[in-house]
Amino acid sequence: MAAITLRDVCRTAPDGTVLLADVDLVVRRGELLGLIGPSGAGKSTLLRTIAGVDPVQSGTVGIDGTDMTAVAMRDRNVVLVTDARRLRRLMSVVEELVLPAELRRLDDEDEEPHPPWWALGRPRRRPTARPEPPTIPRRLMTRAMQRMPTALLLDEPFAGLGPIEQRRLLEEFVSFRTATGLTTILATNHHWQVMRLADRVAVMRTGAIEATAPPTELEQRPCSTFVAGFVGDPPRRLVDAVVRQSAGLGWLEIAGQRLRVPGGLPGPLREREDSTVRLAASPAHVWISRPEDPVDLRLTGSVVDVVHRGSVDHVTVDVGRGRLTGRADPGVDAVKGATVELTVAVRELSAFDPADDRAIWHGSGSAPPA
Repeated sequence: MAAITLRDVCRTAPDGTVLLADVDLVVRRGELLGLIGPSGAGKSTLLRTIAGVDPVQSGTVGIDGTDMTAVAMRDRNVVLVTDARRLRRLMSVVEELVLPAELRRLDDEDEEPHPPWWALGRPRRRPTARPEPPTIPRRLMTRAMQRMPTALLLDEPFAGLGPIEQRRLLEEFVSFRTATGLTTILATNHHWQVMRLADRVAVMRTGAIEATAPPTELEQRPCSTFVAGFVGDPPRRLVDAVVRQSAGLGWLEIAGQRLRVPGGLPGPLREREDSTVRLAASPAHVWISRPEDPVDLRLTGSVVDVVHRGSVDHVTVDVGRGRLTGRADPGVDAVKGATVELTVAVRELSAFDPADDRAIWHGSGSAPPA
């Protein structure tokens, strides 16, 4: 049974800006749904709409099988936890003045002799006049969990924390969810959080849901160029190519260079012979060429950027009609401005229609070659 159901939900700002555009979303009971998208895409607005903070102009909001569209926020039995810094933008001057005293009071309450079970094992600390930043989101999360709501709505609850504190609080939260099965929506700009933890991920764009899928499917089979260029770390690069076929061999022609399609053109590409398609290539399937790599799977280009990521460098190369990012093996010295060859795992690419940016073909999605 669905815990949260949105049907044709629309919301427009007083100045006419579309905040939510015909949003359809179903969150299953016990599911952790990740919500990602560019800043201003509507993630926070969507969570506030579900919680009842913001009204909708049209559409329905269902919670636990009941239409809650006209029900007050206090009667919805959902909890919205947001970045503590965002609370200030919703406060009056008086409320801002009272906030430090309230935080001190909550800080004293945190020192109760019998803390909730999910806080056991957390190092105790002496009360302070001003709580340290990591204690604020932990306190908000703890209070939300004590209510045992139908759903927990998290809007960047760990923003402003360092990566170590983020991971620590996420571990506490995951332990709680594992024990309770609480339905959760986590909106964040940190993709690694939802791509590792979520059962499904919804991608928002200008107030609408662009795609909803499990994390692996979202990365390997993006439905549009927007999703392909947004999801992933780093995301896929896009480059235009012309589909060719000669003597039974399939080719992708990029700025006068050709990549052979092993096994010939798949059906969706064969139908677009001599037409332009937009290719999306993940850095996992592109690398600085090795001596043993086939010559007809290589592209030559100029290095425009090098990013050091631990033991592997990510090298961005201009190949004429776009840029591709690939891996450089340890010991490979790629410098900005140098001419290099990239080997492309063509059967791992995705192809899109440049006219509407929708997917027309996905490769096998198998693991990249070693």
